[in-house]
Amino acid sequence: MAVRTMTSKEAYDAYLAAVEAGQADDNGFVNGIRIEVVRNYSGHEEGIHHGSSCPHASKARAGTDKEFTPECVCSRFHQPAEGYPYEVRVNPITNEYLRGEDGEPLRAERGLDTCRKVGPLYMETSHVGLVLYTGEQNGYDDSDFTVTVWDWETMKPDTFVYASTRGWTYPNSARPDATSEVMAAYTEYGRVRTEQYRQQEAEEARIEADRKAHIPTKWSWVECVAPRARKVKCGQRGLVLWTDEDRVGLSLDGTKNEQDKHVLVFASASNFRAILEGENGWNDRPQWVHTLLASRETFLASQETARQEAAQAATGLPENAWVKVTEGRHQGTEGMAFFVRDSDGLVGIALTNAKDGRRFADKVWAKADQVTRCEENRAAWASRYKVRA
Repeated sequence: MAVRTMTSKEAYDAYLAAVEAGQADDNGFVNGIRIEVVRNYSGHEEGIHHGSSCPHASKARAGTDKEFTPECVCSRFHQPAEGYPYEVRVNPITNEYLRGEDGEPLRAERGLDTCRKVGPLYMETSHVGLVLYTGEQNGYDDSDFTVTVWDWETMKPDTFVYASTRGWTYPNSARPDATSEVMAAYTEYGRVRTEQYRQQEAEEARIEADRKAHIPTKWSWVECVAPRARKVKCGQRGLVLWTDEDRVGLSLDGTKNEQDKHVLVFASASNFRAILEGENGWNDRPQWVHTLLASRETFLASQETARQEAAQAATGLPENAWVKVTEGRHQGTEGMAFFVRDSDGLVGIALTNAKDGRRFADKVWAKADQVTRCEENRAAWASRYKVRA
């Protein structure tokens, strides 16, 4: 039955005019719409619906009488010259006011259940063969019932409300009846949309990855991209030597101060974009940048060599061994190696048995290649700890 909704008498008259003009097809549809008159819908039968205050209420079913009788109870609102409007009784045949002894309109009693005249329903049938599915949107107080149909003009689905609890829409209905051609078009539409979503997600992921890759970090060669930046002009480049959560300190020319420290300009990190290898500006780095980066690589290589040596030395140092520091600022210090980390050769040395909770309170730290074992000097307090290979 597709979508079936209530419409107006004016729409029905226009539909009849189109049918008489020969615009309807074999099934009575004009531009995909057919309007019918329904006179016996339960609860909305055409005719008189007698109220409980009427003597006919228990004798005549709704819609049995087509016109008011003298015994019917009717009312309408009256607007006095001054004050608010109020409900008054009227003659059901002439619709004139019933007046009291003072000649004023007779007020209707509170709670008066009057008779009313109900016209027919004009039901419009549309979207035959196009309904894909129905749905419901629940609000805090009301619910809207939706239907999704296929639109051949736009070649995509269209969703609209066909009924709601916000008003009396009980006669309205919708039922899926999409043809095979419509389902094929809708399936293709879904496939294309899914592909578009995937491409969009991929593009957004690419943009996000590009943004993260160009976030300034320490040792990044950056370019100012903020037109209204104050400390650094837009297009000016420098090397980042300091970073914070949202700020960077960069050297613009490699100069140093009297303390042999680089002169840095501090600004918001969002004003800069890192220049990656192969991008415009990467090969234009001045010589002082190459020299500084080369010294950094040399320093990192020496650190890695020291880490490997310390890690190698740590493999032969058992836990709880008595050791002596032979290099560094703790040279000559003796104690028990209560902690040994193989990855970088870090050694924790307890000097006494004093504890801070469950940890040694008096301790120093050194590298495994900076200590040597000397069990002959082991203190008495350390004898309780077993050396673990």
